[in-house]
Amino acid sequence: MGLRDADGGYGAGDGEADLSQKESPDMAWYRCVIEGENFPGSLIQSGGLVGFFATRFVEASSSEAAERCALDELRLDPAFALGDQPRPKNARVYFTDVIEVDGPTTPNAGATWFLMDSQDEQDADQ
Repeated sequence: MGLRDADGGYGAGDGEADLSQKESPDMAWYRCVIEGENFPGSLIQSGGLVGFFATRFVEASSSEAAERCALDELRLDPAFALGDQPRPKNARVYFTDVIEVDGPTTPNAGATWFLMDSQDEQDADQ
């Protein structure tokens, strides 16, 4: 579990999950609890910076691979699409929990959003 930048902290082709192996017997389900900070408020039609909490269930060969798969899920989710906006350089994603589970218990969609307070915004600008 760790801190990733908004691009996931991985270079192109570096450690990407092989989703074609999803049916492999050595794969397990993981619940990934994710927190994001310093994303543009326009994602939720708000000004300033926002953060979010999201849960994604992924099938992967390890907890590290699960993190990569969960980041891919977020990138594909239209709720996180920035369109033509530049990605904020201080946007961060934290994995607060990655736990092996029996299977998904909720859909992989959406997030709970919150407004970053003014101190968080000041810290993000530095």
